Amino acid sequence: MKSLHMQETHHHNNVITPSVQKKWNQIYSLEPVMDETPQPAQVLVDFSYLLPQTGRALDLACGKGGNALFLAESGLETWAWDISDVVLDQLSTCAKQTGLSVHAEVRDVECQPLPTACFNVIVVSRFLNRSICQQIIEMLAPGGLLFYQTFTIDALTMEIGPRNPDYLLKRNELLKLFDRMQLCGYREDGLIKTQKNNMHAQAYLVAQKIYPLGDDND
Repeated sequence: MKSLHMQETHHHNNVITPSVQKKWNQIYSLEPVMDETPQPAQVLVDFSYLLPQTGRALDLACGKGGNALFLAESGLETWAWDISDVVLDQLSTCAKQTGLSVHAEVRDVECQPLPTACFNVIVVSRFLNRSICQQIIEMLAPGGLLFYQTFTIDALTMEIGPRNPDYLLKRNELLKLFDRMQLCGYREDGLIKTQKNNMHAQAYLVAQKIYPLGDDND
């Protein structure tokens, strides 16, 4: 596995869209600080048994970092990337209080260059930019796992999640976006909303980066 060049994750910190950062900083500044530890995405909870015992993990567009904390608690060396320095400060404080180590870094993943073949696990939750899906795959080391969960177009009908359809999955789209990977698990809940279902209008996928036998991609 290639080394994670930390200069890549630091020297490009000035390549950030200020308006987007300001927007998310305002959102997180206005939200009440949670007393409880942020929770991981359902996909990570349901398929946690697939996590390796050691390795590098990334919570991409991490928000409050429930996934990052879960990954760190699972024994993985964990990075958390987000465009909001406000929410990353909150995450760092939470990690310190819980005795966990998380490398929290300000990154605009939509604009900055992304490293390749350096993570064993990548988690993406409630974030969608179709143009970087291939780069997400390339960030995984051979055999690496992707855990992805976000809202579908059904969210518009249910008035939850983003209002902009560009940030919502079409039906079965998550399968197509990562169809080059080996599927390990998939779930898509449509308009059925019940008290016990916290996945309505969302889809999730777990997939592994597999190369054909004989390919040397180390």
